[in-house]
Parts: sequence; structure tokens; C-alpha cells
Amino acid sequence: MIQENHQIDRFKQQLRDSLQRETLNARAITIAKHAHVYTCGDPGETVYFIESGQVKLLTLSPEGRERLLAIHTTGDIFGELCLSGLGARLETAIAVEETVLKKIPCPRFFALLSRDGLFEGFVQRLAVRIADQQQVIANMAPVDSEQRLGKALLQLAYKQGKPVRVIDRELGLQHFARFGDSFESLGQAVEQTADSVIITDKEGFIEYVNPAFETTTGYRREDALGKTPRILKSGEHDEEFYQKLWSQILSGQPYRGTIINRKKTGETYWSEQTITPMKDDDGDIAHFVSVLKDVTELIQNHKHETEMRLARAVQQRFYRRTVTLPGFDLCAGAYPADETGGDYVDFIPMPEDCLGIAIGDISGHGFDSALVMAETRAYLRAFAKTSRDLGEILTQVNRAILEDFEETKYVTLLLACIDPRNRSLVYANAGHVSGYLLRSSGEVGCVMESLSLPLGFFPNAQYSASNVLPLGSGEIVALLTDGITEMAAPEEVEFFEAKRAIRYIGDHRQESAEQIIEGLYQTARAFAQDQPQKDDISLVVFKVI
Repeated sequence: MIQENHQIDRFKQQLRDSLQRETLNARAITIAKHAHVYTCGDPGETVYFIESGQVKLLTLSPEGRERLLAIHTTGDIFGELCLSGLGARLETAIAVEETVLKKIPCPRFFALLSRDGLFEGFVQRLAVRIADQQQVIANMAPVDSEQRLGKALLQLAYKQGKPVRVIDRELGLQHFARFGDSFESLGQAVEQTADSVIITDKEGFIEYVNPAFETTTGYRREDALGKTPRILKSGEHDEEFYQKLWSQILSGQPYRGTIINRKKTGETYWSEQTITPMKDDDGDIAHFVSVLKDVTELIQNHKHETEMRLARAVQQRFYRRTVTLPGFDLCAGAYPADETGGDYVDFIPMPEDCLGIAIGDISGHGFDSALVMAETRAYLRAFAKTSRDLGEILTQVNRAILEDFEETKYVTLLLACIDPRNRSLVYANAGHVSGYLLRSSGEVGCVMESLSLPLGFFPNAQYSASNVLPLGSGEIVALLTDGITEMAAPEEVEFFEAKRAIRYIGDHRQESAEQIIEGLYQTARAFAQDQPQKDDISLVVFKVI
């Protein structure tokens, strides 16, 4: 029997590791000792992975006697003859002892081989296994399953009639001779896999591409044949990168890495790529087989998730829920719609022991918007240190951020200033949702409407502040973002609107600022019947004690 070489041993371990990951959450089945896993003639569309135990495979001689084909142990697979597409088992599998198995449907198994770059090794493994069985079946009539599986191997091992040696030399071509002449099934797997497959000659000229290559790159097969993989060159890698790649594969070592390629349309995409040198009978490189998996979406999702976490960290660093101011009960609440919101809330120390309160809405979401928020906050705090003129502060902030923002970024902002000495309030509203001053009776005493455009539109825009609003004991000021006023009932038949928010605050004016905020948010969510929140919600409530 032909002994497996070190390369096959490494492949077996790689396949075992991939299968353990693939079947981690799959349901295990337990087969009793001497029980059949399947019987010759049963339908077969599943490969089995042995978590523990042993399984023997049997076939019948022409005289009807059982002949042992193989014994498989923990970490091995069996039943892969189903990959030939026969639709029925051609051998019987029996548990030697109590055995735990996991099933892997054929399409999923093919996808695993493609994803983890194991196609070539799988072919070599099958070839060695079949060669090991030659002595067992040498005196038997030709086994149809072996012939069908032979077809599958040859489709991978031969390219348009040209031998591509992917097995150990000592196997010899005589083994392939009895396998048939076309090897359809695994060839169909290559044709049907979602990953691109390219085969080139030793000079790098393309001899074969599969349909997935056409779908992914936009190049038709006839466009690619005779060309080199340089048609996918994106310009994102320097010449040194490609020199190292070629040096590695020309030395006979496979290349594995992530490459930025370019489609026929000019669009770039990330490709997880394996390039394997294939040697002829004399040990010389005859072809290169490359498997490319488009991982653009995966990388973009990872980038997005990273940016969102960074943005969230930026916002959480600056966010303060409460602040102490004698004679007032103040609280803020922020309820982002996703991992990072576009709202901004801040308490800002101002000259003469005054307190600034800012509530805003940054256009967009994500890391860019978080940076805009951080920059707006920095400018606002810097200018508020030296002035109590809210109109002038917003004018300076607008001018400063316009030098840094993208044209698509803007900020709606309501800035209020509380003077605790004389219990008064001044505000400036740059395109933001109106704030409200409620009298001790719960009635609206003042609507703090927008007085100008949002920040970030025009560099010469001038902003102005309101008149001084006196504050009396028991009065409440509420600042909102549009996330709560535009909260919609199912099918958007009705919106929560400011009137419901004001009514709730008036009805619960005896509660603390923190209780009012949390209760208002929960009331709005109940109004929406707990549908997914579409926009960020931020609230500031302060009560005059």
C-alpha cells in the first residue's frame, strides 16, 4: 500500500481543523457499536466527520462476500464518494464502536474546500486513498463508484487533456487509467464554486478560469484566456510586493494572502488568494492554480464595526449625564439608534459661574460624524470660555468648522446659558428642534425656536441670541432632538410629535429630571410599539428648584 507523505499529513490536519470549525455548532449524532451509518444503495448527499470513535467501510466481492475497504478514526471523514454525484452509496459504513458523527452536506463541504484553499490537497488525499484500496479490489469486478470518483479526480488532475500532477509521483498514471476519461463531478464543483479559480501555465498565461471568475471580475472567459493575471492588477501594491510573490511561488512554495484586485469595470475588491505551484513528473513547475475569494464585504464590515466602536468610544468619553448647579435639577439622556449616534449633548462651564447647555444633531452616523461632534465640542468649549454672547459663539464655531468639514457635514445646535445668580436663561438656536420652557402649572411659557440656519452651511452666517428669559421656581426647560418628535407609530400612521412630549413632561413635573427623561423615552418607545428605533434620541431636562 502506498504510504501518505508529509504533505498529505499536513493536509489532513488542515482539513481536520477546518471541519472542526465548520461543525462546531452542528448537531452531533451518536451511532451505536455495530450499527450501520448507511448501507450500500442508500441515498447519499452527506460527508461525515468523526468526532470520536471508529467506522469501517465495506464493499462486496463478485461472490457476495464483504471486503474491508478502510477503517476511519477520530478526526477523519468518510462518505465522500457522494461527491461523485451518483446519488446513492456504493459502500456500507458500520460503527466499530460507539461513534459520534457530524453531517456535512455536499454543497457545504465544497464551499469549505474552496474557502480554506483545500481543493488541491483534497484531490491528492482521494488519490492516495483510492490507491491504497487497489489491493483490496484488484481481484474484484470494476467498482462503479471507483470509476465515477476517478472521473472527478481527473477533472481536477487534468486540464483540457493536459496532465496537472497534484498527486505523489509514485501513484503513477496507471491508476488514473482505470478511473475513466472525464472526471465530471469534482470538475463540476470547480465550475460551480462561488470562488474564482484560475489555472495558468508556468509562464503565467491563463489557460482556464471558472464561471465565478467571470461573475466576480467581469472578464469573460475568452477575455482572460491567453492573458496574465496582471489584468486584475489594481495599482494598490508596489512592484516589490509582486516580486516577492513571484519569487515565492517560483521557488515551489504556495502563496496565501489578501490582495486588492481590480474588476473590468475599474472597481477594486479585496481578494483572499491562494496560488499553488503544480509540478510535473520531473518535479518542475508546470502550472499555477489560484483560488480567489472575494472578501470585500467582510473587510468593509470589519472596517465599519471598528469605526463604529471608535466613534462610540469618542462619544462616551465626552458624554456627561448629570451636572451639579445650585438651585437646579439637571439631567441629560442619550439613546442612540445604533452603536454610535449622531446626537450631541454637553454641559459647558461659562464665565461668571454660568452654565452652557448644548444639544445638537450631527448629520450622518459613524466615525466621521463622531469626529465632527468632537471638533464641534472642542470649538464650542474654547469660545465659551471667554464669552457669554451665544450668538457670537455660534458665529465663531460656524466659521471654524467650515474650514474643516466636508461639504456634506452640518450641525443643528441649540445652545442655552443658565445664569444661576439671577435665575435666567438665554439661548441661540441654529436650525435645531425647538426647546420648551414650561411654567410651574405645566403650560408652555416659551418656545425656543430656531433663529437661523444649521452650522456648516455658510461661512459668513451671523447668529444671534434670544432675549433674557427669567426662570421661576417649579418651571422646567426641556431640550430635545428630532428622534423623539419623529418617533412613528406602526406603518407611520402617526408621529409622537413635540405635543406628546410636552404633555408628558407637564403631567410628570413633580418627578426628578432623571425620572422625567427615562419615563418620556419609555413612553415614546411604547407609542412606537417597540419597533426598531430609526433615529437617535437625546433629551435634556432641567428644573428650577
